[in-house]
Amino acid sequence: MRHADGGERLCLISGTAVRSGQNALILITYLDITVRKQAERSFQELNQTLEARVENRTAELAAAMQRLEQTNAELTATLTTLQRTQDEPSRVQLDRPHRGW
Repeated sequence: MRHADGGERLCLISGTAVRSGQNALILITYLDITVRKQAERSFQELNQTLEARVENRTAELAAAMQRLEQTNAELTATLTTLQRTQDEPSRVQLDRPHRGW
C-alpha cells in the first residue's frame, strides 16, 4: 500500500461479513505492519552478525588454546631436560676420581 507521503507501507488486511439486521456488510480492517517488518529484518541481521562474531571468537579461542597447549608441552619438555641436566653433572662429578689439589 502506498502512503500519502509516497512511501510504501506493509499492511495486514482482513475482511469478514457482518449482518446488521437486514443488511449484509463487509468489514475490512488493515493494520500497518511496516515498523514490525523493519524490526524483524533488523533482528535477523543482528542475529546473523552475532552468529558470525561467535564463530570468529570460537575459532580465535580454539587457536589460542592450541598455542597454549603447544607452549605447555614445550615448557614441560624444557623442564624435564633441565632436571636431567642438573642431575647429570653431580653424578659425573661424583663418579670422577679427584685429581689433586
